[in-house]
Amino acid sequence: MTSFIEIQGTEQYKALRIAIKDLTGKAVPKSDSLALNRIMPTIRSRITKSVSARTGVTPQKHIRNRMKITKKPGNKNIRIITGDMPAGLLNPKQLRSGVRAGRNRYDGAFLINTPGKVSQRVYKREGRPRYPIEQQRIELESAFKAVAMPIAEKTLAERYPIEFERALTREAQRIMRRRLKRLRR
Repeated sequence: MTSFIEIQGTEQYKALRIAIKDLTGKAVPKSDSLALNRIMPTIRSRITKSVSARTGVTPQKHIRNRMKITKKPGNKNIRIITGDMPAGLLNPKQLRSGVRAGRNRYDGAFLINTPGKVSQRVYKREGRPRYPIEQQRIELESAFKAVAMPIAEKTLAERYPIEFERALTREAQRIMRRRLKRLRR
């Protein structure tokens, strides 16, 4: 014969049981968001390094400035917003045949000094002489598309469980401390 003994706990025990129930409601989504926020800088730096190696843009700060990583609250999706980079940021040099900026060469291009700006602009004529000119840009979009998803997935796979566990532990401790503090009053 099996018998059950029901123990009536103290007020602290009851408060802890309520706090544990609260963990599933509040702590898990918050811990998820905190874990993703802690992983995003790692993803950003890894993507920056690999895009720099792929495109040959050596000052990585220029690539970092062209990339924005965002996450909407309550959503697990991470968006990476990218753009192409003006060639004038890579210390361009005027040559007889055109312009050299970093590892890239632009035949028939020319430099324009812009007032008040530190960098020069690289332009090239598009069509008949004189007017249709176009600013020359370094294509980063294809490099971002090729590199971003594999790196983000790999980083999330190796870092997310660790960061989520840490965040959940911190959040649980915070909720428990609050509950116990309310009981002592």
